[in-house]
Amino acid sequence: MVSVALLIAVLLVGLAAALVAGMRPGAGVHTGTGAVPVQEAPVAFARARRHAAGVAAAAWGCLVAVVLLVPGLAVDAGSRQGLALAAVPALAGLTFLLVSAAGERTWPRPDGQVRRASLHRRSAADVAPAPLRRTAWAWCAALAVAVVALGLTAAPDGRTVAVDLPLDAVARAAGVERHGGAAGPYPGWAYGVPLLLATLAVITAGEGVLRLVAARPLVAATSERDDARLRRVSARRVLAGTQLVAAGTLGGVLLVAGAAVANVGRPRAWSVGDVAGTAGAPLLVAVGVALAVLGAGVGLAGVAVAATALRRAADDAAAPVTRTGTLA
Repeated sequence: MVSVALLIAVLLVGLAAALVAGMRPGAGVHTGTGAVPVQEAPVAFARARRHAAGVAAAAWGCLVAVVLLVPGLAVDAGSRQGLALAAVPALAGLTFLLVSAAGERTWPRPDGQVRRASLHRRSAADVAPAPLRRTAWAWCAALAVAVVALGLTAAPDGRTVAVDLPLDAVARAAGVERHGGAAGPYPGWAYGVPLLLATLAVITAGEGVLRLVAARPLVAATSERDDARLRRVSARRVLAGTQLVAAGTLGGVLLVAGAAVANVGRPRAWSVGDVAGTAGAPLLVAVGVALAVLGAGVGLAGVAVAATALRRAADDAAAPVTRTGTLA
């Protein structure tokens, strides 16, 4: 069933890439001599902006489609259902980035009598806002820390958490030596390592798309400042998605871990002959609730960061085009 989900994701990517390629204006190469008036800059910028907006809409549409459709298919994954559901954010992120990469590869070529090329070799750091880029990597680093901590505290099967609950004097007097329990799913090594690798793949693929943004052709008849602004728009949109995937994965891991810890610490009944009682660990319940709240907070923070990045990208895209004269 996981293979069916992957097939659907690939089909969505192919459809989105085809749509993006169909929106590509002016793919032909024009050569010649003469001057290109900067009065044409708003037209060229608007065309590039429409292309970028179309790519972003297709990419986010595919991301949402994977998030909504794949969980319904993963319910039949049997023993791998938990891992299949946990991998949905990474699958959605990779789909998002594939569509974004297709959009960068179909970027409109310079259209005019004169084609320009910058002598400055750009890198991902030149086009991507540093705080947003660091945020994506910070979520991934935090996920690595969480995976190690949860892996070390998981049961030997790597899928549950088990504890011996503290017993009171009545239980000890009745001869109860130990009373424990286990709960799952718990993101130990069996879940955590694949999720960490999948998230790392998303962040790395995002860096690759940022390199495509940096390497794409200059927008015809526009100033370096406007061209850099449009690259920053694309980079913000890419990073909004990659950091959201990393935050969503981390938040989900903490939520599931918190639920398991709270469950294993809840009071459990015991009985020996005519003597009965309960044993629990309120501290574990509190830790579990705190982990779940932290997970929800991480998820909301990822959404907030993505919303802010997309809003700033929209503001940059809507800013007026600079007019500085004539480009020879």
